[in-house]
Amino acid sequence: MKRTAPAVLLALCAAAAPARAAGKSAPPSGPRADYRISFELRSGDLSASGSFLAAVGTQANYVRGGETPIESVTASGRTVDFKKHGVIANCLPLAEKDGLVDLQCQFELSGPTAPVGELKVRPVETFQYQSEVLLRPGRPLRLVDERDRRVEVTVVRVAP
Repeated sequence: MKRTAPAVLLALCAAAAPARAAGKSAPPSGPRADYRISFELRSGDLSASGSFLAAVGTQANYVRGGETPIESVTASGRTVDFKKHGVIANCLPLAEKDGLVDLQCQFELSGPTAPVGELKVRPVETFQYQSEVLLRPGRPLRLVDERDRRVEVTVVRVAP
């Protein structure tokens, strides 16, 4: 079997990779562009906020959470199960030529709600939002604006 040189394999992989979507600029060739992404989430009684850095063209993942004990009744008696909950933000900022930032994002907020039923179990509510939006740096944009749900995001370019 003939072995292919690593440089040739890299060139073949690069040629097979999909091109960046039309209208979006490639990451800057000079100093790397970083963005501070800040968000606020609300769903019912649950709320969360966070702020993190992401480089243009690079996905950043922000995760904060834990587990909540949930009591349940089985044929053999009462047991405790654990349900994960918290906040997740996945964001991919892409620079645009007209000064806007194209942000691909996914937000999830989950957590225990008020106790219900005779056993006072605490159901875990989950809310998720995913989209791609154009943002003007420094201006907050409300992506979801409902009576009991809200997603707001702000992107600010950070000087190198």
